[in-house]
Amino acid sequence: MRELRSSDKNEILIFDKQSGTRIKLFYRTPSTSERVQYKSAIINAASKNRLNASDAISNCQLDYAEKFITGFEENNFSVDGNAISSNPASKDYYADWKQFLKDSASDIMFAFVDVVFDAPNYQLKDEVFF
Repeated sequence: MRELRSSDKNEILIFDKQSGTRIKLFYRTPSTSERVQYKSAIINAASKNRLNASDAISNCQLDYAEKFITGFEENNFSVDGNAISSNPASKDYYADWKQFLKDSASDIMFAFVDVVFDAPNYQLKDEVFF
């Protein structure tokens, strides 16, 4: 069931092909105006940087992922073999975790943006059988 009240504890599960594991991200619910701002930002990025539109769009997507992701489940990421945490109360807390994700796990951030902003829903036809 979809919760309609805004929350910063939403969860999304992403399969990480690189590690062969499931990554659980926590994120803040985007408002309707923030969704519209995202679409406008993508269009603006592409139109202002026509020669490097792909880079501009990717940077915009990463910025939005960084803005909305609020954390990740314990033991989902490590640095030098040691688990890191996004939870300030954890002994494994890594203060710069968002930048680390942006620099080293952009594929996870792109997957997040794709699900939450770019293609969050699809329509099922009544006649389709699974």
